[in-house]
Amino acid sequence: MSQKKLIIILVVVIVIAVITWFVYKHYQKQLHKKFPIRKGSKGKGVQFVQLTFDAPLTGVWDDTFNDHVKNQTGNDSLEWSKKDLFDYWFKTALTSETFPLVPGQSSGWIIAVQVMLGANKFTDYYDQDTVTLVKKAIGKDTISLMDYLTIGEDVFGIDAADYK
Repeated sequence: MSQKKLIIILVVVIVIAVITWFVYKHYQKQLHKKFPIRKGSKGKGVQFVQLTFDAPLTGVWDDTFNDHVKNQTGNDSLEWSKKDLFDYWFKTALTSETFPLVPGQSSGWIIAVQVMLGANKFTDYYDQDTVTLVKKAIGKDTISLMDYLTIGEDVFGIDAADYK
C-alpha cells in the first residue's frame, strides 16, 4: 500500500474520531440540560421520580403529578437534581434485598429497569419483553445490583465516582 493511501486512511480515521467525540459531547450536554427535573419536565428521569412516589408513569411532571408530590411531601416546589436522583436511586438499590433480578420475578425494581431501558409498558413482572430489553442492554437476562447501577449510570448520565 502506498504512503499516499495510508495518509488518506489516517486522515479519514482522525475525522471520524473527531466527529464521534463532538457527537458524544453534544449528547452529554443535552443530557445535563435535563436536570434539575421539576414541574414541566419530561422523560425517563421524571418517570423514575414518579415511580418513587407511586404515581402513574406518564413521564411528564404536570399539575397532577405536582399535586401528588405536594400531597406526599408538603412541598410543591420540589425538584430533583441529578445528584438527588442518584442519591435516592443508589441508596435504595443498595438496601434492597431483591437482587439479582431474574426472569419470572415480580418487583418494583423491575418497573425501574423498564423505565430506564425505555419499555413500551410498565409492569412489576420480569416478562419476555423485559428480558429482551435487558439482554440488549447488558448481554444477559439476570440483573445483579452492579448491573442495575451501571444501567442507571448510563441512562441518567451519572458517574458514581462523582459522588464518592
